[in-house]
Amino acid sequence: MCKVTIWDSRRWKRALARRTEALRRRRWQRRWSEPSLATVEQDLFMSAYIVRKLLDSYKVSDEVESLLIRARQYVPTGRRADIMNWHRIGELYDLSLGEEVSITLRDFCNQLIHSLVFVLAHGEENGGLDGFFVSSDRDSRERLLYFGIDDVVAALLAVANDEIRYWEASRQEDGAWRIKKGSDSCPRTASESTV
Repeated sequence: MCKVTIWDSRRWKRALARRTEALRRRRWQRRWSEPSLATVEQDLFMSAYIVRKLLDSYKVSDEVESLLIRARQYVPTGRRADIMNWHRIGELYDLSLGEEVSITLRDFCNQLIHSLVFVLAHGEENGGLDGFFVSSDRDSRERLLYFGIDDVVAALLAVANDEIRYWEASRQEDGAWRIKKGSDSCPRTASESTV
């Protein structure tokens, strides 16, 4: 099965950079209307889709693909999330017991793309976008993840600004291709990169 579907990644990465900049500006937004909430959701979900398509098309360097995004993980209370109660995260998950975890870029994208639970989190002081809670349909029985918007923006910008400097392919004994893609240097975690 061939995954390559994007020939020229520049337009995709420019679109990702525009959406990421829009998300970064939401950090200081004070008033939230239904249309602005929907736009934030669209920017997050489309960004995740763009990143996953770039990953599947081998348009992201191995260094950036290996980035880890910090998150906070919460365990379920015993009630199952479903299409009628997904927004009641305080009843479905123990928000007092969070654990720091690191999530791969691909898993981050899949959490959003396949989300059953998705709730934006706004700051108490200025009302801006602090982050969001998300859990995929597959993971909703096991965990809820919280991502800070600054960590998400850093990861998305790392992908948008990534330039592959070399590309090497070799066929393995089983017939499968092994592909290496490299850029200059890249930090190990998304939060270490420049926002």
